[in-house]
Parts: sequence; C-alpha cells; structure tokens
Amino acid sequence: MSQIPNKFGAFIVGAMLCVQLYPPCTQAKRHGGPTVGCRQWDQRVDPTLGKTGVELDRTISDKEFVEAVACLLKHKGDHRLARFGGATNPGVSQILPGATIELAALYYISYIFTGNWHHADGVALWNEDGVINPPGAIERAYSSYAKWFKVVQSLGLSAARKKHLDPLEGTKLRWYGK
Repeated sequence: MSQIPNKFGAFIVGAMLCVQLYPPCTQAKRHGGPTVGCRQWDQRVDPTLGKTGVELDRTISDKEFVEAVACLLKHKGDHRLARFGGATNPGVSQILPGATIELAALYYISYIFTGNWHHADGVALWNEDGVINPPGAIERAYSSYAKWFKVVQSLGLSAARKKHLDPLEGTKLRWYGK
C-alpha cells in the first residue's frame, strides 16, 4: 500500500476531524460556506463562523456594499438558525419565530442599505393580512432583492438611498412592524 505524503495525510485527517467533531464544517460547505471576501459578511448572520458583532462600527463604501450584498444573497435556502432574530425594537411584545440565516441575510442587507438597524421592528416578513413569514415569502423576497440589487448597482448606492428604493416593492410583503 502506498503512503500518502505527509502534507496531504495531515489535511485529510484534519478534514475528517472537522467533520466528526464539528458538524458545522459540513453545513457551511453545504450552504456555500464563506468564500474569500465574504467571511466578514457571512459571520454577521451565521453563528457557526465564529464570534463577531452584528452592527457595523463604521460606514461602508459603495464597493463594500456591493460585495456585502453579493455575499449575503448567497444565503438563499440556508434554513439554519441565524446569529440574530426576533424583535429588534424593545417596544415589541410579540414573540417572533427564530430567524433563519437566509432571512437574517435579507434583514442585514436592508440594514446596511438604510444604515438603520431598526429599519423594522423585527426580523420577520409579513404580508398585507398580517401573516408572519407566510409560505413562499422568503423566496419572493430573494427574487425582489436580486432585482433591486441590480437597480442599486446601476444607479449607485448614494442615488438609490436618496430615492429610498424598497427591495420588497411589488411583493405585498414588508418587514415586521412596517
């Protein structure tokens, strides 16, 4: 039996330990995992990627905004629990369902667009009948955010902010409390 060179053997053993001892390693890969340049954004919504703050401590550039949104939109379909969720306004008494990473990513995109963590009263979507996170809502929201993102890129971030573009426009959905 031929031997695997040391550097490859160590890699294989390390990967096997990661899979056995730390299952989020496999989950991150299944959901795309952090890619180069995305980790700082992925960490904001995915609790398995280490400790980080959620709110930004500075204003981001237009280029960083585009990178962040491109990264965060990749979380579509990630149904694991997010780093944050529930009510974002202390005056809200309703208990909201736990947010998935895919939903938290959309909330975070709106946060960095508006610069306001409290752009909604909670990390949940509701329809015009007041149903929270109705079936198909997140899929519709992702489709709408993707179209909105193209418009923001063509206008530029500053112009899009001045126009108060709403990524949920036309979906009959809105963020909880708005």
